[in-house]
Amino acid sequence: METNSQATLKTPITKEIVGTLVSIDTLDSGIVLLNVQNVEDEIVTIGTSEAYWRKVGKLYQADAIVKASYEVRIRHVTGYKPDEDSEEVIAHEHSGNNLNRISRFSPLSFQRMLDTQSKEADISVINAVEPERVNAVAQYLSSYVRK
Repeated sequence: METNSQATLKTPITKEIVGTLVSIDTLDSGIVLLNVQNVEDEIVTIGTSEAYWRKVGKLYQADAIVKASYEVRIRHVTGYKPDEDSEEVIAHEHSGNNLNRISRFSPLSFQRMLDTQSKEADISVINAVEPERVNAVAQYLSSYVRK
């Protein structure tokens, strides 16, 4: 393990993602990879230990809606203290996302997030079209509403 002073190593950034647990894969090295897809269709791969996943994994199956908190670790850039009282900081040896916490998320709230995302996408498509075309389509459709 490489050690550095606290001044040169950064603390890993903590992020959250709400989405569908797309897949759960266990590697031979004892690491479990979770793939979570959010409402923008971005997939984030988060790693955790097999021992931790054995404890909590029974609660989460593929296609579950989850909220996951994870650290973004960068090899030799971010680090950790072996214990709270230590002044020594040890650099992370691998880059990647490491699971901090996972919990269930309301399917109805997630559906609202999806609906909001699709509305925003529809509005941006409409805004990208020339106003004359939008007016022409609106007048054409209004003729059917009046009948």
